Amino acid sequence: MAAPAQINVGLMGLGVVGGGVATALMEQPSAIARKIGRPINLKKVLVRDLGKHAGAKLPSGVLTTNPEEILNDSDIHVVVEVMGGTQPAAGYMKQALASGKHVVTANKEVMAKYGPDLVSLANRNGVNLLFEASV
Repeated sequence: MAAPAQINVGLMGLGVVGGGVATALMEQPSAIARKIGRPINLKKVLVRDLGKHAGAKLPSGVLTTNPEEILNDSDIHVVVEVMGGTQPAAGYMKQALASGKHVVTANKEVMAKYGPDLVSLANRNGVNLLFEASV
């Protein structure tokens, strides 16, 4: 399978960490593209409350409260999970990995409780599960 022309990202969570990820993706696209070899596009951002994030500096239509808009979108290649807590985060990560999406997380609790299962699932599906070094 050929590599996609651009990497589409689904971001799950727009708190402090998620907001930082979104800002980096939106403000540094050229630098990120140079590092990874192709453009990156923030396609969807999952939030609990659209009203709370109405003023976010994101393109129109990016915010959603429906996780399936990320998990079932075959054009999204990478899911960044920064929701916190174990559920529904672990379930979303499992679904993303099972559907062939790479997953990046900063969720220490999920990795502590489900790490081996998630790594195994990623390996079985030929995708990466990346997490921060402190996990």
